[in-house]
Amino acid sequence: MYSVTNPPASRRAPGAAGALPGPESRSEQRLEAEERTRDRVLSAVLEHGPISAAELGEQLGFTPAAVRRHLDALSRKGLIEVKLVSNSANGAGRPARKYVLSRQGQSKLGNDYLDIARTALSALAQAAGADAVSEFARNRYREMEERYRPEIEAAGPDIQARAEALARLLAQDGFVGSTRL
Repeated sequence: MYSVTNPPASRRAPGAAGALPGPESRSEQRLEAEERTRDRVLSAVLEHGPISAAELGEQLGFTPAAVRRHLDALSRKGLIEVKLVSNSANGAGRPARKYVLSRQGQSKLGNDYLDIARTALSALAQAAGADAVSEFARNRYREMEERYRPEIEAAGPDIQARAEALARLLAQDGFVGSTRL
């Protein structure tokens, strides 16, 4: 039996406190969850691409089929593209499908910063001349090189270890730094 003053959640008016989500809000929630997942897939392609659907699935904890569904959606939006890569030393067999960010995908993930930097450097060139831009770049590079040198040298002579140290340092500074064998 239902109480008139406090009906069960399934009988409450939509929007009322404690009401269960209706079909529209469940659909919206599902779409939002799909978008969040696609953003994760897009970020993983940025960080690890070129990468296969199977590799993405392994990294993100999804089946390759689930990842392919998101990759197909991102491809339809023009945010990623497929690169066919030879999958053996002799080139025999069908090329593997690897995913990379398209120019549009790169823009979605970071073009604002690029536009800001481009505008700032252009303003610097107008205000102080092209030499000021070159000097800024030299100083920036020199500062990064000085900060990174001790850790890269501490990694020893192995080129892979040095590359991994550089990638880690770049990632700490907000760049997408990664290595791959």
